[in-house]
Amino acid sequence: ERRAPSDEENLIVRKFLSGVARMSRRTPTGWEGIFGRGRIVQMLLGSKSQEVLRVRLHELKTYGILKKQGTAYLNALARSLNSGGLIVTQMGEYPLVTLTPRGEQVMMGKTSYSLEWPSNDGGSKTSAEGVDLQDLGFDGQLYDRLKDVRTRLAKAAQVPAYVIFPNNTLEHLARLRPKTMDAGLLVKGIGEAKAEKYLEPFLKVIRQVDQGE
Repeated sequence: ERRAPSDEENLIVRKFLSGVARMSRRTPTGWEGIFGRGRIVQMLLGSKSQEVLRVRLHELKTYGILKKQGTAYLNALARSLNSGGLIVTQMGEYPLVTLTPRGEQVMMGKTSYSLEWPSNDGGSKTSAEGVDLQDLGFDGQLYDRLKDVRTRLAKAAQVPAYVIFPNNTLEHLARLRPKTMDAGLLVKGIGEAKAEKYLEPFLKVIRQVDQGE
């Protein structure tokens, strides 16, 4: 049910939109996304993960500004803001989130709005099967390194790259970041035969990235 925000909800929304603005690029025609939703949420929560610290998101004024709200609520709020037309997901090589003109007006307190508000209990699934990949941070640099591994393996095996793993499997790896064979087998598109044959070099890169290498 759509409704106008309470004062507290309005403050949360304006803080969220401010975080999106600080993680976007201002252009002559509006806003351009630089990060995906998962990374924006991590920044607003004050995450100390390597991918946040490496690109110095902890130095933003909005870092940790919504840590009390929790991951599930902020992800649900992001979906509401998207469907409400205050933020937009720009689809390119990676899905990047930024402000709409209306979102900018709301951030500045210049216009009213209504949303379908998420409940504060979150209700987030945490099992491997139930994870919403859009909610997980997408690391473009890790994705590129995984593609390099795939290219190397494909050349060695003299097969097309997609035979090793298709792009969507690499995207799942870049989001879920498994570090063990068992965890890797939970990733969509990876069966036991392919895991045994190809998976370890990908896991090694993920472990290296998570250790800051």
